[in-house]
Amino acid sequence: MYGLVAAAVFVLGLGSMVLYYQGALDFSRTHAGATSAYAAPSQTPLPVALAQSLVATHVACGSLHDHHFVQPVNGNTYAALNVKLTADLGFPSIARSIGADWSFKGAGECNVGALRGSHLMFARGDQTVSVFSLPSHCMGGVSPGAMFQGQVDQRPVAGFAQRGAVYAVVGSSASGSLPLDAVVGIRDGLFDPFTDIGCGNDGASETILPE
Repeated sequence: MYGLVAAAVFVLGLGSMVLYYQGALDFSRTHAGATSAYAAPSQTPLPVALAQSLVATHVACGSLHDHHFVQPVNGNTYAALNVKLTADLGFPSIARSIGADWSFKGAGECNVGALRGSHLMFARGDQTVSVFSLPSHCMGGVSPGAMFQGQVDQRPVAGFAQRGAVYAVVGSSASGSLPLDAVVGIRDGLFDPFTDIGCGNDGASETILPE
């Protein structure tokens, strides 16, 4: 698996860097409905290497037959999975459904470059989506509420920062039918339950259904 990730990073690197420096990735947006605590957009860009690594892990894990590497301990729910991932990794992970039309394909504690983070995978037809949780230091202390979105090697990437963690959604489809707007919508759905005093657990009690 790790060999596949390294190879994917090498192949994706040049395209990602060109897109970044041409301004195709927007890393300074603030959520339209954010509270006053998040009024100022972050000027910290998503590092090029991190963008490459997110896509590389998404591609490598998407090629695996099974991605059920972590199982909830107390109950088959996203909330239980979230407790397990957060306890293992030491920073707040996010484990929630992204919609009834998306099938959950498993969770893992996967490498994203030199980082270790939580990784949930979902599928709908030929579309695949990854939801990553990473420690906030990977973005150099970006302000809570900051958002980013853009294309990396023709794959849509969107995410946001909160206290202690950065969350990213990466999508792909063989037919090219998953646009950036759809991934941004998933990102916004994950962001909305968060408040300046909350932890974004709305809907986390949903049962993780078998494939």
